Amino acid sequence: MGLDDAPNDGQPKADAGLIRAHPFRATLERLGKRGDQFGVLLDAVRAAAVDAAAEEIAVVRYGSGAEAARWVATAQTSTHVHGGAVDVAPGAVTDWLSAHGAGYGLCLVYGNEPSHFEYLPDAGTAGCPCMYPNPTEDPRMNPA
Repeated sequence: MGLDDAPNDGQPKADAGLIRAHPFRATLERLGKRGDQFGVLLDAVRAAAVDAAAEEIAVVRYGSGAEAARWVATAQTSTHVHGGAVDVAPGAVTDWLSAHGAGYGLCLVYGNEPSHFEYLPDAGTAGCPCMYPNPTEDPRMNPA
């Protein structure tokens, strides 16, 4: 399964051109060629409207905007909208990426989102930064 065919958890897919230009594309395809089963990609580039809808659903689910912000970024702050994040299904691939992803520039960023990896190109040499407990602790999610 290629990135263009990856399931998107029932959500509308982003423009195919964005996916082809996604910074993870080459990395994920390299991982696939290694024999690692990467057919478990859930989400990569997302349209802002998809993130806005996810935020609305999270507010209903968690009861407030403040609690939802611990689990879902806004369309304005989501790294998915800009092509800087990928979500993979929990399991062996997530475990493997947690242990080896830095070498590919893929890092876990949030302690409460073990399937969310962000593209941090310096991770290959510097390693992954410490994780934030959740997005509300990430200064990028709270622009001044």
